[in-house]
Amino acid sequence: MKRSQLSYAISSFVALLVAPASVPVHAQHAGHGGTMSAEPARPYTEKLKIGKDGTVAFAGPTVLGEWILKPGTYRFEHAVEGADHFVAFTPSDASPSEPPSVRVRCRLEGMKKPAKKTEVYAQVNSGGMRQLERIEVQGESVGHVF
Repeated sequence: MKRSQLSYAISSFVALLVAPASVPVHAQHAGHGGTMSAEPARPYTEKLKIGKDGTVAFAGPTVLGEWILKPGTYRFEHAVEGADHFVAFTPSDASPSEPPSVRVRCRLEGMKKPAKKTEVYAQVNSGGMRQLERIEVQGESVGHVF
C-alpha cells in the first residue's frame, strides 16, 4: 500500500470509531410507560415581557427572594423609598387596594443604556423551577437585581 492510501485507510477507520460518539441521542428509555420528562437539561435564562398594563404571567412556580409565587398573572410594581428600591407582585385579579403578595428589596446594577422595554429575567433550573434574577424597567439605565 502506498503511504497516501495507508493514511486514508487509517483516518477512515478512526472516523468510523469516533462517529457513533458524536451522534446525539434523541430518545432515552423512560420505563415501560414511555413518558419522558420535559425538564431542561441544564439551567438557562428566560426573558419575560411585562405588558403595557403592568402584568406578567408565570407558567409555573417562581421564586422571588425568599418567596414562591404560584403560577398565574401578576401586576408588577416598582417602588422607591429613600435610597431603597423594591419590586412587588400582586395577583392581577386582586383589587388595586389589596397589598402585594410579594414585596422584595432589590439592588441596582448599572446598564450601558436605558431599557427599551420592561422585562423580567429568570433563571430556570434543571427541575424547571424559575428564580427571578433581575428586572429592567423601560427608560431606566439600571437593572433591579435580587
